[in-house]
Amino acid sequence: MTAKKTTESNAWPVTTTPDSPPADLDALRADIARTRATLADTAAALAAKADARVRTARSQTTTVIKALAALVVAMVAVRSAIAVRRRRRARRS
Repeated sequence: MTAKKTTESNAWPVTTTPDSPPADLDALRADIARTRATLADTAAALAAKADARVRTARSQTTTVIKALAALVVAMVAVRSAIAVRRRRRARRS
C-alpha cells in the first residue's frame, strides 16, 4: 500500500510503503502531528454527538414523565368528579 502525495489538508504528505523508511522524517513527524490533531477533533466530535444523544434521551424521558404525571392528575380529577356526582345523586334520592 502506498500513500500518495496530495494537496488536501488531511492527506498524507509523505510517499512511503510499509517496507521502506519515510523520505523525510520531519515531514513524517508533521504528518503524525496532523493525524493526532485530526483524531482528537474526531474524538471530541463523537463525544459531543454521544452527549447530545444522552441529553435528548434525558429530555424525552423528562417529557414522558411529565405527560404521565399530567395523565395521573387528570385521572384523579375525573375519578373525583365521578365520586362527587355520585354523592350528590345519592343525597337527592
